[in-house]
Amino acid sequence: MISSVLEIASTGMIAAASAVDIHANNIANAATESYAAQAAVFSPLVTGGVAVFAQETGSAPNPLADMMGMIAAANQYKAAASLVPTGLDLQATLLQTVAYLSFR
Repeated sequence: MISSVLEIASTGMIAAASAVDIHANNIANAATESYAAQAAVFSPLVTGGVAVFAQETGSAPNPLADMMGMIAAANQYKAAASLVPTGLDLQATLLQTVAYLSFR
């Protein structure tokens, strides 16, 4: 259970960072002729957590929308990172419980 919480946190952080990269790539290529923007598409993993992949939109980049996407991805990263202390707290509680039951 603890490892799954930490895995969910890590996949969320990786996916959010990838989304920032996708949006940054769109912004960097906004002035490139015939560049088609990409969208960050999030997909749940069967084991828990999330993955992200880039999907071509077929339209020109929209720097404002990409900046907003970067802000949203940064907030998603922070939310995923907030799971790490929860996982560590669960681990500490489990170890304390096992120690208590072992020396009882």
